Amino acid sequence: MLVPFFFDNGMVRKTFVVRLSTIQFILVGIMTVAPLAALGLIAASLPSEGIPTDPEQIRRFYRVFFWTFLVAMTVFIPMLAIMNRSMIIRPLLRISERTRAFSGGIQVPVRESFTVREVDDLASSVNDMMEAVISREDALTRLNESLEEKVRERTRAHEQTIETLRSAREQLMLSEKMAVLGSLVSGVAHEINTPMSIGVTAASFLNERTRSMLGVWDRQALTQEDFERYLKDADEASRIIQSNLDHATRIINSLKQVAVDQQADERREFELGSYLDDILLSLKHQVKPGRHVLEAHTDGIILMDSYPGAVTQILNNLVFNSVVHGFGDREGGRIRIQCHAEGDEVVLVYTDDGRGLNDEEQLRIFDQFFTTRRDQGGTGLGMNIVRDLVITKLQGRIDITNPDGGGAGFTIRFPRKPNDRTGEERETQG
Repeated sequence: MLVPFFFDNGMVRKTFVVRLSTIQFILVGIMTVAPLAALGLIAASLPSEGIPTDPEQIRRFYRVFFWTFLVAMTVFIPMLAIMNRSMIIRPLLRISERTRAFSGGIQVPVRESFTVREVDDLASSVNDMMEAVISREDALTRLNESLEEKVRERTRAHEQTIETLRSAREQLMLSEKMAVLGSLVSGVAHEINTPMSIGVTAASFLNERTRSMLGVWDRQALTQEDFERYLKDADEASRIIQSNLDHATRIINSLKQVAVDQQADERREFELGSYLDDILLSLKHQVKPGRHVLEAHTDGIILMDSYPGAVTQILNNLVFNSVVHGFGDREGGRIRIQCHAEGDEVVLVYTDDGRGLNDEEQLRIFDQFFTTRRDQGGTGLGMNIVRDLVITKLQGRIDITNPDGGGAGFTIRFPRKPNDRTGEERETQG
């Protein structure tokens, strides 16, 4: 009945297995039997009379005890040491080596069986632990590969989205630019309509008077008074036609230069004050429906060597924002543009007396796609384009101001002659 307690050699394992408690039992037995055996040998060596009193017998008694103890220690201690080393220490060292190798990345599980049951259970537990770790590492590897693939897919999707947004932004910026060009064309049509109409009317009148004079001449009923009256009418009509055609020519030339600058986006020399007058001429049709007043004041002559097309687009976007967002349905708004030179810099102050900007609008007005009228077709790129043009083209800066009388205001500072660096390089090095 005690065999299963000491041994485990049933149907489970093919090798002979000893429990650690069995070894403990053997050790206890040896430690108990050895002294008893020594005492038995000593008792057998004693004379029948009892404990000897003779010195020679006493010496013999101690010799027997010494040699008995020495033999017992010589035999049993090495045997116990060998048993302990072979059955416990060596298996534990092998298990320890496997665990150290495993922790270093070498996956070598403990495959052998051991004699001591507890040591064998320990090896089995270490194997289970290693297999669990390997299994979890494999699962983590597969999970990492899956996550990496998902990250790559998301990255590709984000790159495509960014490319789509970049393309959309370029298209919107092109649309904004073409809208400015369309605004200039519309300005040309509005501005030359009046002088051309007057010229056409005068030409029609002159044509009618000439035909009338030819009829009188054919009838040979022409009098000096009729001829003098015709000459006066012809002179007046010719003067009106000449004056209005000259006016239309000046308008066309001015707006043509603005349109060329806007389209070509090239650097050239120009005088800022007169150029602002040309720009305002092209913007009159934007403010005319709401009866808004658009005026510009320049202190002295300001010679520039810069990008007039950028100035055109900046002012066009600012005026459009004032008319649409600042004034809304209100009529009679006022827009003022003031320019003056400060050394090598130009300061352009733009103000309107519209509704102004709230705190959120002041913080986000230059952000891409920020608009308060998205439901009405606003793109939210106008002011972002203004900021980009001020920084990248004019190499200046723009600040929001709050005019004393209310409304919105912007102060733009830029050099008369920008250097050859781009605005992005200037921002980075500045």
